[in-house]
Amino acid sequence: MKPVFLIGLNFLRTQWLVVTVMAIYMVVISGFFALHEERQEIIFYLQIHAIYIVFLGMVVAVSAIYTERRTRRILAVLSKGIHRWQYIAGLLSGCAMMSAILGLLLGAITTWMCERVGYPTRSLPLLVLDVFLGAIAAAAVALFYSAFLHPLLATAATSVTLVLPFILGAPYARASQLLFPVMGLANMVQRFNFQLLRNGWSLATAEIVWIVVFWAAAAAVFSRRDVTISPE
Repeated sequence: MKPVFLIGLNFLRTQWLVVTVMAIYMVVISGFFALHEERQEIIFYLQIHAIYIVFLGMVVAVSAIYTERRTRRILAVLSKGIHRWQYIAGLLSGCAMMSAILGLLLGAITTWMCERVGYPTRSLPLLVLDVFLGAIAAAAVALFYSAFLHPLLATAATSVTLVLPFILGAPYARASQLLFPVMGLANMVQRFNFQLLRNGWSLATAEIVWIVVFWAAAAAVFSRRDVTISPE
């Protein structure tokens, strides 16, 4: 586990500017939302930044392998006896660290705004957990596609995979909750109104399944890729 953690920590360091800018933005914009002290303003702040965190996890992951191959940093890491599944797990753990930082910040800011006006916060921890796992699930899907596709194509394929029920239409929307947990997370965030979450733990379980499945698939594909050649 130590190599995975170190790879993840090093990947997080390469994204320090993204994390810093996003964190500063979330703190600054919360001041404007807090001025109104209205339920809808707080819910909107939570909704939009929850989606941002999931989207950011996907965007950062989708270009990770491409950048590592282009800079040939990947060769230096793998030459130290690191298994390829550990390398993929390390990149995913780096995305998880970034999502954890932003997720905790989102939870802390939203709790602060709620306590100022007396809104209940009992459902926030579970929602933040779902957002955190949703961001990792999106990153795992992005890593899978980026293992054999150009980042632009991987972004398109990841987006289609995550929101497939929405693309297929209303008859398939019910499947989004568990079969497509990131889409289910978007629906949950959209309907959030400070009440206890009915399917929060089921959604978290589905997100964990997606993380494991797509990480294993990404590791299997990546183990067969030639990483000695820099991508065009």
